[in-house]
Amino acid sequence: MPVFVFLNGIKPVKEKRNRKMKKEPKAADKGVSETGFPKPEFADQVRRLIEPFCIAEGLELVHAEFHREPSGRVLRLYIDSPEGVTLDDCARISRQAGDIIDAGIDSAEDLSYHLEVSSPGPDRPLGKFDDFNRFKGNMATIKIKPEIGDTDDSPKKKKNKIIRGVLEGIVDDETVKIRVGDEMRNIHYKDIIRANLVNYNGELRC
Repeated sequence: MPVFVFLNGIKPVKEKRNRKMKKEPKAADKGVSETGFPKPEFADQVRRLIEPFCIAEGLELVHAEFHREPSGRVLRLYIDSPEGVTLDDCARISRQAGDIIDAGIDSAEDLSYHLEVSSPGPDRPLGKFDDFNRFKGNMATIKIKPEIGDTDDSPKKKKNKIIRGVLEGIVDDETVKIRVGDEMRNIHYKDIIRANLVNYNGELRC
């Protein structure tokens, strides 16, 4: 049965998929790592499966992410619409998304995870490349990979970098432009780990 909690000003839907891990599948066969945790492509597979369903329901799938958190594995789906998102929208997507994922992704059948469906909130994730043009002029935070040349063998491994500034759109097919103070920065899209808008309300611009 779904569990409801408050987050980002709306009650998102949380549902635990109560499946015990079976005999650990091989990574090549099931798309999971040797520890039984899905490879990074899992969230992309979920997005491709759930996006058409959301569109049919008159909703936008903003972003899909899969993390290991203190409470366990969490698959988080952010949905939105021009009229906003209601609790009923979250519940409707949650009820059917789990079954769609289990049927469409082999590795999902062997996982125990919490499925959470929520509105994007003011720190809306930038889950698609076109979002960096769509939300041009808004403040954003972008987490990128360490500089090229940093390796696990380095004396002190560098952490992921955080860049905060105003989005200036897309430069080409693989580059995002962001203004940090008086400096313009170009970031390769493939180097972005995560990106979010900051205090987005749909109207105010920087």
